[in-house]
Amino acid sequence: MPITDSYVKSAFDKMTGGDIPGVMAMIHDDAEWTVINPKIQSTPLSGMYGKTTFLPVQGSFFAHLKAPLEWTLNMVVVSGTTGVIQADGRGERKDGKVYFSPYCWVFEFDSADSPEPKIVKVQSFLDSALVKEIMESDV
Repeated sequence: MPITDSYVKSAFDKMTGGDIPGVMAMIHDDAEWTVINPKIQSTPLSGMYGKTTFLPVQGSFFAHLKAPLEWTLNMVVVSGTTGVIQADGRGERKDGKVYFSPYCWVFEFDSADSPEPKIVKVQSFLDSALVKEIMESDV
């Protein structure tokens, strides 16, 4: 199956909609998930993770929010086995402040020839200063 906009969007919909089993089914067992910049470690979220280690770290960030984020999908771009999503996440922090951050995910899929291509690599980009502020807060 070729990698299409709708296939990449389905990964986004599962991630942002809380469909953890659906997301996990799309991720290769040996996938690498990079958040922000793992070499500098500018935030507690920054790092390189695997399929099973990424979700607990992500959960530690979302624990600082009152509810799941509301998402606006701005762009999906596909080229070969690479899919890019740009979206905005907004919500309310537990300290009452508004949370808003643009996000960009770059997904690399194993094959465009597979009936259900698996994600083998993800690079996640978001507002690192805001992530650091939230995760270092007492709330």
